[in-house]
Amino acid sequence: MVIAVNATYWGNNQFQAQNYYAALIIQQIALAQPEHQFIVLVNKGYNYPIEYANNVQFHSIKLSAKTSFPINLFQQISFPAIVKKYNPNLIIQANGFCSLFTQLPQMLVINNNNLPQFAKQFNWLQQWILRFFTPFSLKKASKIITGSFNVFNELPIKYTFTQQRLQYIPGAAYTLDKPMQWEQKEQCKEQYSQGCEYFLLYVHQTTYNDIIQVLKAFSQFKKWHKSNMKLIISGTLPGSESVFIQKLQSYKYRNDVVVLKNTSIYNSCLIASAYAVIVLKDHDGLALNSIESMQVGTPVIIADDADNSGAENAVIYADINNPTTIAEYLQLLYKDEKYRQTYVIRGIEKAATFSWNKSAKAFWEEITKTVNLSY
Repeated sequence: MVIAVNATYWGNNQFQAQNYYAALIIQQIALAQPEHQFIVLVNKGYNYPIEYANNVQFHSIKLSAKTSFPINLFQQISFPAIVKKYNPNLIIQANGFCSLFTQLPQMLVINNNNLPQFAKQFNWLQQWILRFFTPFSLKKASKIITGSFNVFNELPIKYTFTQQRLQYIPGAAYTLDKPMQWEQKEQCKEQYSQGCEYFLLYVHQTTYNDIIQVLKAFSQFKKWHKSNMKLIISGTLPGSESVFIQKLQSYKYRNDVVVLKNTSIYNSCLIASAYAVIVLKDHDGLALNSIESMQVGTPVIIADDADNSGAENAVIYADINNPTTIAEYLQLLYKDEKYRQTYVIRGIEKAATFSWNKSAKAFWEEITKTVNLSY
């Protein structure tokens, strides 16, 4: 069987988690299915950070379009013509949109980014394209795969015709990292927080309002505890970074806030050395950072409107619009080691239930069903 993968968004920082999710599942499927061939179509200039088996071939496409409408035209007109020459049995649409003008069966991989109700970070044209094309794309898909628990629950409510074709396949931690030794944590703290303990806040396609609420919570925590605890903000800041940095200068505890700009969503040292990780609602909705944090033994405070991948009681849920509540949880984790260890243990146990190998097996089952039904 020949399987084509539309991976022309891989390398785009705006979709880091979505790209990791698709790339790691394809990697595991290819390893387990050496008799099948995988043609991965990527944008020219894309670097391959993940090693793949020999049955995976990368082919570069020059995607010169930079704005939403030309990119969508490429997806609908150019891509079907390009992929046809490889004579695939199936197309995996890892970018979140189906090609409407092809008769080949398509498996559509989506997350929060691909749904109009979640895509508020996009400009008006991108939102219009999402609203217009999403129903057609979903109807065209032979199978719809999502790693977002929110999408799995909410998509059939908005688009009832997706109920029979939608499958939830969660992701896993980025690596097999385990909790770090004390010496390693101390080295990491020296590198990032001047040797101090710190809370870690992820920002990736989050809103300024949510970040401000966490800063208010940290202020409350600092009032209660005259400690040298830091807050590290890591990821990609929304909008203008310079504006945020400038506004941060008026923050009372600015000297205890460390901003790591444009950092990867995965940094094992930073995650494993944190006293706790704060996860906000983002527009990927894949909860990969939460799983990674739990795996390395770092407690997770997660916004109650964020995707949790069924973490259940392994994480602490907080109302992001109530900074005092967040501060109280930070205080509990700081003062009560037994309370903190409860979430360390629960997190490690819960993270062990996720694996890319398990997700790849589930994905492969859906591939075989889709191909068998189509031929």
